[in-house]
Amino acid sequence: MEISVWTILNEGRLGETYLIGANCERSNLEVLQTILEAMGKPSDYIEWVNDRPGHDRHYAIDASKLRRELGWAPVHGDFESELRELIAARIAMSKPDLVD
Repeated sequence: MEISVWTILNEGRLGETYLIGANCERSNLEVLQTILEAMGKPSDYIEWVNDRPGHDRHYAIDASKLRRELGWAPVHGDFESELRELIAARIAMSKPDLVD
Protein backbone atom coordinates (compact mmCIF):
# COMPACT_ATOMS: atom_id res chain seq x y z
CA MET A 1 0.00 0.00 0.00
CA GLU A 2 2.89 2.37 0.73
CA ILE A 3 3.99 2.29 -2.90
CA SER A 4 0.50 3.17 -4.13
CA VAL A 5 0.27 6.13 -1.74
CA TRP A 6 3.73 7.27 -2.82
CA THR A 7 2.68 7.02 -6.48
CA ILE A 8 -0.45 9.08 -5.82
CA LEU A 9 1.46 11.74 -3.88
CA ASN A 10 4.16 12.11 -6.53
CA GLU A 11 2.29 11.50 -9.77
CA GLY A 12 -1.40 12.10 -9.03
CA ARG A 13 -3.27 15.21 -10.07
CA LEU A 14 -4.06 17.68 -7.30
CA GLY A 15 -7.69 17.43 -6.19
CA GLU A 16 -8.25 13.99 -7.73
CA THR A 17 -9.32 10.92 -5.81
CA TYR A 18 -7.57 7.61 -6.43
CA LEU A 19 -8.87 4.36 -4.93
CA ILE A 20 -6.33 1.68 -4.06
CA GLY A 21 -7.40 -1.90 -4.68
CA ALA A 22 -6.18 -5.18 -6.13
CA ASN A 23 -9.32 -6.39 -7.95
CA CYS A 24 -9.91 -9.21 -5.48
CA GLU A 25 -13.52 -8.57 -4.47
CA ARG A 26 -14.84 -11.03 -1.91
CA SER A 27 -17.96 -11.19 0.20
CA ASN A 28 -17.52 -10.71 3.93
CA LEU A 29 -18.47 -14.37 4.42
CA GLU A 30 -15.79 -15.52 1.96
CA VAL A 31 -13.15 -13.48 3.80
CA LEU A 32 -14.32 -14.81 7.17
CA GLN A 33 -14.24 -18.41 5.93
CA THR A 34 -10.68 -17.92 4.66
CA ILE A 35 -9.65 -16.46 8.04
CA LEU A 36 -11.24 -19.33 9.98
CA GLU A 37 -9.58 -21.91 7.76
CA ALA A 38 -6.17 -20.22 8.11
CA MET A 39 -6.57 -20.18 11.89
CA GLY A 40 -7.63 -23.82 12.04
CA LYS A 41 -11.10 -22.93 13.30
CA PRO A 42 -14.27 -24.78 12.25
CA SER A 43 -16.74 -23.06 9.95
CA ASP A 44 -19.36 -23.16 12.73
CA TYR A 45 -17.13 -20.84 14.79
CA ILE A 46 -19.15 -17.97 13.27
CA GLU A 47 -21.61 -16.29 15.59
CA TRP A 48 -24.48 -15.07 13.43
CA VAL A 49 -26.30 -11.89 14.38
CA ASN A 50 -29.41 -10.27 12.97
CA ASP A 51 -28.54 -8.19 9.95
CA ARG A 52 -28.81 -4.43 10.22
CA PRO A 53 -30.17 -2.07 7.56
CA GLY A 54 -27.26 -0.84 5.49
CA HIS A 55 -24.95 -3.57 6.80
CA ASP A 56 -22.15 -4.25 4.31
CA ARG A 57 -22.25 -7.65 2.67
CA HIS A 58 -19.03 -7.09 0.75
CA TYR A 59 -16.54 -4.39 -0.08
CA ALA A 60 -15.50 -3.46 -3.60
CA ILE A 61 -13.10 -0.81 -4.83
CA ASP A 62 -12.64 0.25 -8.43
CA ALA A 63 -8.95 1.09 -8.73
CA SER A 64 -9.01 1.37 -12.53
CA LYS A 65 -8.36 5.14 -12.44
CA LEU A 66 -5.16 4.59 -10.44
CA ARG A 67 -4.03 1.93 -12.90
CA ARG A 68 -5.08 3.86 -16.01
CA GLU A 69 -3.78 7.33 -15.09
CA LEU A 70 -0.74 6.50 -12.97
CA GLY A 71 0.19 3.02 -14.22
CA TRP A 72 0.06 1.55 -10.72
CA ALA A 73 -0.48 -2.18 -10.18
CA PRO A 74 -0.54 -4.20 -6.94
CA VAL A 75 2.61 -6.08 -6.01
CA HIS A 76 0.93 -8.81 -4.00
CA GLY A 77 -0.33 -12.06 -5.39
CA ASP A 78 -3.27 -14.24 -4.54
CA PHE A 79 -5.62 -12.82 -1.88
CA GLU A 80 -6.15 -16.10 -0.02
CA SER A 81 -2.46 -17.00 0.20
CA GLU A 82 -1.51 -13.46 1.25
CA LEU A 83 -4.20 -13.47 3.95
CA ARG A 84 -3.05 -16.88 5.24
CA GLU A 85 0.54 -15.63 5.33
CA LEU A 86 -0.50 -12.53 7.30
CA ILE A 87 -2.47 -14.61 9.82
CA ALA A 88 0.38 -17.09 10.27
CA ALA A 89 2.81 -14.23 10.89
CA ARG A 90 0.50 -12.62 13.44
CA ILE A 91 -0.02 -15.91 15.28
CA ALA A 92 3.74 -16.49 15.26
CA MET A 93 4.10 -13.10 16.97
CA SER A 94 1.97 -14.59 19.80
CA LYS A 95 -0.85 -12.09 19.56
CA PRO A 96 -3.32 -13.52 22.11
CA ASP A 97 -6.27 -11.77 20.47
CA LEU A 98 -5.76 -13.88 17.34
CA VAL A 99 -5.09 -17.24 18.97
CA ASP A 100 -8.49 -17.82 20.60
